[in-house]
This record gives sequence, C-alpha cells and structure tokens, in this order.
Amino acid sequence: MRLRGPEGWFAGFSASCQVVTVYARKKENSMRIGVNARLLIDGRMEGVGWYAHEVISRLVAMFPDIEFVLFFDRQPDPRFVYASNVRAVVLSPQARHPLLYLAWFEGALPAAMRAHEVDLFFSPEPFMSLGSDVPAVITVHDIAYVHFPQYISALTGLFYRVFFHRYMRKARQIVSVSGYTTEDVVEHYSISRDKFVQAGNGCRNSFAPLGESERQALRDRWAEGNPYFCYLGSIHPRKNTLHLIKAFEKMKVDTGCPHHLILAGRWGWKQKAVARALRQSPFRDAITLTGYLPEPEPARILAASDGLVYPSLFEGFGLPVLEAMHAEVPILTSSVSSMPEVAGEAAILVDPHSVDSIAAGMKQLVTDPELRHRLVAAGCRERMRYSWDLTAKVTARALGLIPQ
Repeated sequence: MRLRGPEGWFAGFSASCQVVTVYARKKENSMRIGVNARLLIDGRMEGVGWYAHEVISRLVAMFPDIEFVLFFDRQPDPRFVYASNVRAVVLSPQARHPLLYLAWFEGALPAAMRAHEVDLFFSPEPFMSLGSDVPAVITVHDIAYVHFPQYISALTGLFYRVFFHRYMRKARQIVSVSGYTTEDVVEHYSISRDKFVQAGNGCRNSFAPLGESERQALRDRWAEGNPYFCYLGSIHPRKNTLHLIKAFEKMKVDTGCPHHLILAGRWGWKQKAVARALRQSPFRDAITLTGYLPEPEPARILAASDGLVYPSLFEGFGLPVLEAMHAEVPILTSSVSSMPEVAGEAAILVDPHSVDSIAAGMKQLVTDPELRHRLVAAGCRERMRYSWDLTAKVTARALGLIPQ
C-alpha cells in the first residue's frame, strides 16, 4: 500500500468525516494540545482506556494554562471533560474497525486539528495521523500482534503491519510502558532508542488491601465462603486462561485444597477451547467467570483473594501485577516478556507454556504461608517504582512541557 502526504491519499477521507463542536480561536501566545480521547468510554474501559484516563486527567491538572482539545469518537461522559481548560470535540465515525480507524485518524482527525489550531498532539495509544504536520507524541504499550498474529483478525493484523511502524517513525517521541516494550520495538522496527522515554503504568486508588470481614464477605459471595485465587483481565488466548484452568485442576488434585478460581473479566474472542475446558472440568463448580465488572468490584475481588494468578503469554507491562501489589496479595505470573521486570521480587515466576509449572506455583501459594508473606512484603517495596503521577510527568517531558 502506497502512502502519501496530507494532500494526497489520506485527504479523501475528510469529506465523509464530521467535526462536532465549534471552537473559538486560540488566545495569542497560548498553547493548544490535541489529545486522542477515543478510549475514554464510561463503563467500558480496560487497560489502555484506564491508562488514557489517568494520564490525560493529570496533564490537564498539571497545566491549567494550556488548552486541551480532547477528540472523542462518540459523545463523552461529562466526567471526562476534566476541567475548564478542556474542550471536547466529537469526530465521526466511531473508530472500532480498521477501516474506520483510517477514516477517523486520517480523515476526521487531521481536519479537526487544523480547524482547532492544535500545536501538539498526544495519543495514549500508538495511533496517530500520518496526514497531519502537527508534532505528535504517542504511547506504545506492546507489539503483541507481531508475536501472536493468530489472535487478531486478518484485517486488524494488516492494519497494524502497514501503519504501526509508520506511526512510530513519524512520532516526535514515543512513551513506552516498559523497558521490555522499548527493546521489542527497537528490535523489530529499528527505531532509535533515543526516541523513547519509559513511563511505566500506575495503579488506581481502588486497589487497596481489605479487612478480614470484607474479605470473608467477598469469599461468601464469589466462592461459597472458600478461599480463592483471582485472575484479572479479559478472557482470550494470549492471556493463557486455558492453561490456567488446567493448572488449577492439577493443583486441586495434588493438594485437595478448598480453593476456588475466580476469572474476573469479560469474554474476549477465540475462546471455544476455554469454554469446552470449563464444561468438562471436574472442578467446574469451583470456577467462576464474572464477566465485565464495574468499578470498584475488580479491585475488591482481587484484594479478597489468596493471590493473583496471571500466567499471560505476553504483556507490554502487565498492569494486574502492579494492582496486586497495591491490593497486598501474593502474585504468580509468567517468566516472559515484561512481567519479570514489573514484578521484581514480588512474584512466583512460572513458565506459561507449562501446565505443570503453573500448577506447581499455585501449590506453593497454597502450602507456604511464609512465601506468601514475603511476596506481599516485596510487592509493597516494588510498587514504589510506579505511579500515575510519575507516568504523567514523564509524558509531560516527552511533550516538551517540562524540562528533560
């Protein structure tokens, strides 16, 4: 696919795209920052959406004299218009399909940035506009599609392969969520390391330890009064929930423990094998799928657990690991990609490709109370390396708003 500049191929999209909201011209000598806010959707936010909310809200508060124009792809909830220096602009179409990504990012967005006289653009995801000359800073969370192309649609994979490296080359600077992600992008796309700054993630305030009475009430609600392990996140193949279920079964057979397994998250895609494993599990009555949960229920379920079990095949950061540190529960996670970097000394690291390895780690959590205590104590230390305030400050430096 041949790509051209703003006066060429991409310009054809703008005719079918709409900018909603009339905006006053800039004040003299003022700065106006455009922001990709399409992932701020009330009641439907997951990992990158929460990242966007936490970082954007802090930038707005840090710089009250800067005008922030937040570009949405649907009418926003008023809580996302964070302060008086924020203006919400709704662009159509709703960008939830590769072809609509093109219409939104290469048609509606550059036209809107020109109309609203944007000086600088920030995207909390690795998407931006190739058809705009506005300097851009983007966040890269991972390049999972390179490692696991079988877990996304063919059209989505094609979009990523065609555009992702172009976005990173055009961006003025790239905010990376981990050292692993930086090295992964550099290795696969030969992007200069000088272009990256590392910001990490933070943790929402809802993730905190609970008292014993609250813990027992949640065990009563979700696990018939029994202790349980918690998986936090959506259910799809890259998260390795199939191996987790099989490892849970093996651990139950080996130990005879009363523990349940709570899978706290929505169904994703390509989950026939997981659904079949659940139907056939001899411990089906001890496994609960919650579906999507509103705040703060995921944090409460995690904090009442006997540990986070998160044997994902690949993560750019692995936010549930940090959330478990704040909930002060022990952690089991994978020994691959970014997870050892984020977990530090606060987790049992297992081979996510081995059911036996995951089961052995879960058995340790059941049988070794001293180990659980050490992991929680280590998590209280490791979590100090990360915060949303720090992420926002690093992003502000990347945007040139504070000195390097």
